[in-house]
Amino acid sequence: MRGLWARLKHDGIPSPPGNCSLDIRKKTNWGVATASYQVEGAWNEDGRTPSVWDVFAHAGNIKNNDTGDVACDMYHKFPEDFSLMRSLGIKHYRFSISWNRILPEGAAGTPINQKGIDFYNSLINEMLANGIKPYVTMFHWDLPQILQDNYDGLIGKEFINDFINYATVLFENFGDRVQDWMTFNEPWVTCVLQYGQGVFAPGKPYGEAGQYQCGHNLLLAHARTYRLYHETPQLQLGGLTYAQAQKGKIGIALNIEWLEPLTSKPADVVAAKYGIEKNLGWFADPLYFGTCKQWNSGTIAERDLDTELVWCRRCIGVG
Repeated sequence: MRGLWARLKHDGIPSPPGNCSLDIRKKTNWGVATASYQVEGAWNEDGRTPSVWDVFAHAGNIKNNDTGDVACDMYHKFPEDFSLMRSLGIKHYRFSISWNRILPEGAAGTPINQKGIDFYNSLINEMLANGIKPYVTMFHWDLPQILQDNYDGLIGKEFINDFINYATVLFENFGDRVQDWMTFNEPWVTCVLQYGQGVFAPGKPYGEAGQYQCGHNLLLAHARTYRLYHETPQLQLGGLTYAQAQKGKIGIALNIEWLEPLTSKPADVVAAKYGIEKNLGWFADPLYFGTCKQWNSGTIAERDLDTELVWCRRCIGVG
């Protein structure tokens, strides 16, 4: 790191790549991001119930028996945190909300935790007071454990309606100050590592059947939340949609490890393309093109289930 800074001081900051135009740079908002379980701490305070990560970590599944019980203690130190961020010139911050801090019982029809609402109201207000724009991720891998127990989490079809209810609570309480929403962070990680391989909480090694059922439910939850925000009139807003009244937009944060062929041999080229399609196209294709695909034994085939594709098409251009 010292060597890098020495070179920067001597040579100056390198020029941007040729395809990174001035127009693109002006339209890019640079910032920082965290996840609730990574930074908040206060894992059992003020009505918060356990998430799958609390249970997974407490069971000794993390190296050195580490947990997020305290983490960065942002729950208690966020005024200091935002002061530090302001001193660094940070103007954009993406954070996630702990579902189980807002809805301790997780499901639709269960009580809202006012202390959880108060915490995120204070967090957002402090952020704005320091000149920092909030970007909210609704779900960053930390499902309420009670929903995992009730219907196997993202494997259960009940997840879709419970997520929409949770999103509604967020729009109602924070939408007047939050204009940028992301439904899910890195859904590939959620579905493959949590419900396919089972190496992340809740630790369910269900294989391809599990990961693709997770992806199916997650895409439907995203699509219906998008429709709720952008297309559904709200009586309490005088018939306007949330997007119209709150002047916001909603998207999703996908992840991809870009692959290049090892050689120019046709088999290597096909393998690289297949890897990108399987990892990114799994979620991006429904969002942009309205097609849902399935992967088996190295082949790709489009699914012709109309009920799925109708919902996926609602997401075009949002991801």
